[in-house]
Amino acid sequence: TIFNNYIFAGAISVSRSSDWGNTWETVNNGLPSSYSHPLSFTQTNNILFVGIEDALNSIQQIYKSTDFGNNWISTSPNLAGYPYYLYADSNFILCGANYGVYISTNFGTDWRFISDVQNYLEQFGFASSTAKNIFVSTWGNGIYVSNDYGQTWTQRNEGLANLYGTTLHKFGSYLFLGTDPVYIPMEMYRRPYNELVGIRQISTNIPDKYKLFQNYPNPFNPNTKIDFAIQKNGFVSLKIFDILGREIYKLVNEYKRAGFYTASFNGSQFASGVYYYRIQAGKFSQVKRMMLIK
Repeated sequence: TIFNNYIFAGAISVSRSSDWGNTWETVNNGLPSSYSHPLSFTQTNNILFVGIEDALNSIQQIYKSTDFGNNWISTSPNLAGYPYYLYADSNFILCGANYGVYISTNFGTDWRFISDVQNYLEQFGFASSTAKNIFVSTWGNGIYVSNDYGQTWTQRNEGLANLYGTTLHKFGSYLFLGTDPVYIPMEMYRRPYNELVGIRQISTNIPDKYKLFQNYPNPFNPNTKIDFAIQKNGFVSLKIFDILGREIYKLVNEYKRAGFYTASFNGSQFASGVYYYRIQAGKFSQVKRMMLIK
């Protein structure tokens, strides 16, 4: 990786070049041993991260440096697998380690294993648009999407004939997925980004009142849309509840400007039945009923 006019490379330890590769120096101060194998790099907010595998000491950890590699400190617990892939965007970092994904939403201070993202091999693709909308491709289970800063995850495999994902990139208004040729011929897929982001503004016209519309289609399987109108700028909450009144999903939980919006809900991870959705914006609150039939 290139970071602040340095080139960093991983072999037996971390090496750094300040003259575009003509000369190199070892910068492993703080790493567990001289046989620390760097497997991946990423960077955000002037912090450089490296995934380390030290087989001699049974260490698989993520280290960070705030002084261009002069000093490293551990920023993760010992991982259940090698940190093959690192990806950063704003305050969050993703780590693909053998059979699962770890996430940090505070620049690597704390890490959480994402148990919802199921994977069979150390093959991942990561993409994002903002820290709110995160996409992960897996080997065998297709695409997982989070629209709430990595808190909850949903499989979004509509249209995919190959669930063995390799690389994943957001480019323009599309998300692109490369698939592996082991099981069926290699293919590339694309999907409009707006279909995967839970919510988008459809009009900046100022409505004369707050309103929550009936979802459509209804009944649905597994996707439906919920439109709503916000009369004044402010904090908006749109949540899904089961028939017992338990909150199961947050579609919207943030500040929104006045206008008309549409939110997408995917119920593939939930059982058939009656559900409710409730909007709260200022003093306005309204609840409507919908039905998922599989």
